[in-house]
Amino acid sequence: METAGAEREPSVAAMRSDERSDDEPAASIANEHLRLSMVPRCGCKVVELRSLRSGRDWLWHNPRQPVRRGSHLSDNVREFDSGGWDELFPTVAPLPAEPHLQAWGDAGLTDHGELWYRPWRASCDTDRRSTQEVELPSAGIRFQRVIDLALTAAEVDISYR
Repeated sequence: METAGAEREPSVAAMRSDERSDDEPAASIANEHLRLSMVPRCGCKVVELRSLRSGRDWLWHNPRQPVRRGSHLSDNVREFDSGGWDELFPTVAPLPAEPHLQAWGDAGLTDHGELWYRPWRASCDTDRRSTQEVELPSAGIRFQRVIDLALTAAEVDISYR
């Protein structure tokens, strides 16, 4: 368990390294139909959802913007929109500091929320299943995502806690 306010390097235990991640290490899970790659240090951004039969990557990628870490002061759209799939919570648009947002600190909420720029912990439960999580200490929230690729089909099941 992480202590409040501390940022740990995410673990990528037993997950396959991937080349698509620009300068940040990526991890992948796969079945015979799909490969899904994510970058734990960059908000666990999903950077690849590729059909292994056709070779098509179903996610858009910005050719002018590499995958890299942001901060709570960053503008996701202007500075960090490298494409792929980001998790957005608790907001999409930036929100100024207001009394009802005190749990999030004095700075208000950043563009695209609090998940996309934080380093996550990621582990591999099997070759087809990964669990990722991140703490939002100021709000007392642990966000968890589980990605499971079907055994024999081109299907992805994602659950959140």
